[in-house]
Amino acid sequence: MDEFKKIARWEIDLRREIHVDRHLKALSRGRAAACVHRVFSAKVQNNDSKSVILYEGETAEEECREYISRHANTWHPNVLQIFGLSSFGGQHAVIAQDDLVPHTEYLAFHRPSFILEAYLYVCWIADFTDLREFRPQSTPNLALWIRSSTGRLCLEFESRKMIHPPVWMSASRISNTTACIDWNDPTWETRATEILSLDQFHYICFRNFARYRIFAVEADKVADIRLGTLLFGWSESIELEDYTEIARLPSAEFELGWGLFDTWNVTPHPCDNGWTRFNSMDVYGQTMTWSVHHTGRDSSCSWMCQANSMFNKLGITSGLEKFVFIYGVAFNIEVASPSTNESPAREGYIFLCPVSHLRPAPGSVSWPECPYFWSMDPTGVERLSADDAAAHGFPTVELRTQFRSEYWDGTAYEGMRKLHELKGHPLGIKGTLMFEIFWDNVEAAGLKYDPGQVAAALKHDAPDDESIPTTDSSLVPWWKWNLSEFGSLC
Repeated sequence: MDEFKKIARWEIDLRREIHVDRHLKALSRGRAAACVHRVFSAKVQNNDSKSVILYEGETAEEECREYISRHANTWHPNVLQIFGLSSFGGQHAVIAQDDLVPHTEYLAFHRPSFILEAYLYVCWIADFTDLREFRPQSTPNLALWIRSSTGRLCLEFESRKMIHPPVWMSASRISNTTACIDWNDPTWETRATEILSLDQFHYICFRNFARYRIFAVEADKVADIRLGTLLFGWSESIELEDYTEIARLPSAEFELGWGLFDTWNVTPHPCDNGWTRFNSMDVYGQTMTWSVHHTGRDSSCSWMCQANSMFNKLGITSGLEKFVFIYGVAFNIEVASPSTNESPAREGYIFLCPVSHLRPAPGSVSWPECPYFWSMDPTGVERLSADDAAAHGFPTVELRTQFRSEYWDGTAYEGMRKLHELKGHPLGIKGTLMFEIFWDNVEAAGLKYDPGQVAAALKHDAPDDESIPTTDSSLVPWWKWNLSEFGSLC
């Protein structure tokens, strides 16, 4: 640590605290010592804006040394850079280059337009992707900050609690831009529009401007709900009965996958027949989850492409947050903990069915007849019935289903409208996947529309290929609407 500048306490002017983390560190002989990790915005040596990472407590010196070692060997503009060190009494501090701030604070200070905020998200995702090779394998957790001087992402290697990414960090690079926004240049919004593609804007809007809502659905009603569906209803309700199905992506493809949540150290054992085996002792009191969601940008961004076009046709200018897009579903298997009043937990196995069993038909999902079973046999050949499993002492299992949805407020839609205009698409653009409309439901939901607006827009929206498939005979794509059926609503 001799290569870092030593800074006296009197040269550091702490301005405000921006993060605090209190935790216990295990010591020998079963003892635990408290340590406090704080991050301050500060002025150093009279005028330089810096960030001060301060450790206090019994293990402060040790933790500060570990912190320095995690950053000392990495030199990159998007990784925390150490400017100097300071110690006084039982307090040990690391002074970092630049004034680091949370992304929400950075956005609140500059108050960017929708387009510039989307551009920032793309830059931060690009920064995060570039830094994967610099992340220490021994440090699983990261804290993500924004550098005030550049507006770019800055990673801090942490060893304790994860500070979750401020934005949806895509696994693949979506931009190679390196230009920083000049907040004093009024032309930067136009420049950002030229730098980024419509695909990038749509993806960012879909992921980073969305708000989320979860609907709990009874197992016997899951098959009635289709992924890729657009709903209209009460803006704050979490009951699907309060929503009406307005439109659907007819040919959306969906990615099937399973994951384990609320559990650690549980090892799955894939079987040759597609089933997955778990040791019963590992899953007691745990939740195992299959997640099913649409894949690819075509399906995820189609609503962003077509939303304003649909609103124009129906003459909708307010209440846009009432439109909700169903993008995924979680199938949860909750295994109860064995009762302490009964016999000890039984050793055995639980088998989960292949995820393909959750999709009986394209675009639809449902619980299969047998999503899981207990067995004393590691091969799963001898299955136990529900009664036999209970008799053997295996705990009860609950099946729960949660449909996941996203919605956007008027600010996001207005931003997309302006973006399309700047890109030369004032009426919106065609999505690769075109939404199909439940026309009777539109009328039943009380949505008003102007037949003249619809007629004027039909030519714009009609795809070059008129043979786009329909998944349901009751669905009529909007470019084939019969205007004579519109009646006199206005």
